[in-house]
Amino acid sequence: MRVAGIARSLEAFVVRLNRAMHGVGLAVLLLLMLVTVGDVIGRYVFDHPISGTFELTGLMLAVIVFFALGHTQVHRDHVRINMIESFLSPRKGIILDGVIHLVSFSLFSLVAWQLTEHAHRLWAANNVSGVLSWPVYPFVIAAALGCSLFSLVLLAQFVRALAKLVRHEP
Repeated sequence: MRVAGIARSLEAFVVRLNRAMHGVGLAVLLLLMLVTVGDVIGRYVFDHPISGTFELTGLMLAVIVFFALGHTQVHRDHVRINMIESFLSPRKGIILDGVIHLVSFSLFSLVAWQLTEHAHRLWAANNVSGVLSWPVYPFVIAAALGCSLFSLVLLAQFVRALAKLVRHEP
């Protein structure tokens, strides 16, 4: 019963965090669309495109993609191949899910850590983008934050699988 309670609490916390991050990602997507429309209108109507749009699009896409990772995992919308799972008993399927969530949690925690280290190096070197001369490290920090929240979702799903095994659920 204790593991199930921890799983529910962790899932509720992680879902709220990822919903907020997804909202930020959607706002950035809206901004990206407005910048793109402005660039197209500027280019073809006024013969003067917005400078740095291509660069800004790449930076914004990083935020959008990484902020959506956790939300997508919460809803289990990532591509999943369950061919092996169809040959397993329900209990072994839960074990396989748990192992996959634990390994994925470990890997994406390492990715988040390394992105944080990379952001620190970019900040220390005062790295800026080519056209706009914007600092790059905030966008790398955003990617690290997105990976961290994705890792938390994977951890919560691992704890949920563990709770199912403890309660002997199919």
